[in-house]
Amino acid sequence: MTNDLKHELQLKWLPGIDLDEARRFLTLTDAELTIEIASAGDERAELLIDLPTARAMYVHSLDRRDGSITQEKVDRHPDRYG
Repeated sequence: MTNDLKHELQLKWLPGIDLDEARRFLTLTDAELTIEIASAGDERAELLIDLPTARAMYVHSLDRRDGSITQEKVDRHPDRYG
């Protein structure tokens, strides 16, 4: 998955799931997610659960505290680097 796509979907990684299905799944409400996962088979349910996990672990590159300090990071977080 490209970095642009990771940023678009706000995912650290894309589990082995179709991209269109991932986009659709990530727009569901919590109640809809519960129904979708409950009605899926074990393997598919595991992939669906991986999507919110990948989203929870996502950190935008400008928000990371590792690596070098770039001008983009300074511009995004002036309180941190001011």
